[in-house]
Amino acid sequence: MMVTQKFLQCCGVDGPDDYNGVVPTSCCQNSRVQCPSVNNNVFHEGCASKLYYKLESSSQVIGGVAIGIAAVEIIGAIFGLCLASSIRNHYRRHMYA
Repeated sequence: MMVTQKFLQCCGVDGPDDYNGVVPTSCCQNSRVQCPSVNNNVFHEGCASKLYYKLESSSQVIGGVAIGIAAVEIIGAIFGLCLASSIRNHYRRHMYA
């Protein structure tokens, strides 16, 4: 949770009130200073909403990568089936000759 709070610049699940007044240093905007209370220089937005918006904004990229990987897999399967059919036909032609 601490790494997530630093990366997303958020505090707690719904906000700094989740910590009941004792806020960890990962919630502080200035990480070198200990935050004694919720009122001092802390991130006020919760991590749940920040994470949701982060995933929502990058969902097109994630979807595009997934579609690209699926397309490569399908093309590979088609080439594999063509190769297997070619080998089978080659074997059949030489069996009766």
